Amino acid sequence: MKAERSILKSIVVRLGGFHTEMSLLGSIGQIMNSSGLSELLETVYASTAVGYMHLCFGHMFSDKAISRAVRGHFLTQTALTRLITSETYYFPQYTPGTDTDYPSQSYLYDKENFPKADTTCVDNQKPSESYQILSSEIEQLITVFEGIIQSNISIESLNDNPTINIESEHIITFRKSLKNCCTASLLFQDMYTVKLLRQFITAERTGNWNLHLKSLQQMLPYITASGHNLYAKSVHIYLQQMLNLPATKP
Repeated sequence: MKAERSILKSIVVRLGGFHTEMSLLGSIGQIMNSSGLSELLETVYASTAVGYMHLCFGHMFSDKAISRAVRGHFLTQTALTRLITSETYYFPQYTPGTDTDYPSQSYLYDKENFPKADTTCVDNQKPSESYQILSSEIEQLITVFEGIIQSNISIESLNDNPTINIESEHIITFRKSLKNCCTASLLFQDMYTVKLLRQFITAERTGNWNLHLKSLQQMLPYITASGHNLYAKSVHIYLQQMLNLPATKP
């Protein structure tokens, strides 16, 4: 008589989402160390709270520290996105300590790599015409946003939306213009890692298996670069096993 197959052999162990998220937060904290992120967050949180967040960056197992760190990174990403949008569409910016909304130099630029003013206009139009073009694009963006709020436009269709594609090209062009600026490169890297954090949290909360694996693949280089060797090893082996799951557990 054959021995019954153990039910445990059909169980697949899944990598813990909380510890993986904590490792990524630690990686972001190490990458952004001495970058001014602490001083930035102290404008929102108390200095003691920011110090407590650093415990999270140092792998302190605390739900409150994790939640506070996630909120802090999301706020930073929102502020940087607003700054990029202001630069792209010539929106006025508030300069701390002054009465003007037009700073003499963007916070994204380095003093030694400050780019020369670009006198070219959209489609070689005159300046007044280029501003009119940008204004019409902003109106189109508002229309798309209102369509999303009113459920007239689905989220899935945004990748093929011509208005969104045009705005994405503007953002990409603007980012390329800052490729020689060290400060901008560091901030863009921070925005990308926070984007990975958002993506991973979305995958965990929605149960999206493919997005879960994709997020881990994109997070692995940052976890490895920050010296989290045990986490990097676990994620690497886990990805190998999960990607081979259709063959081992058909």
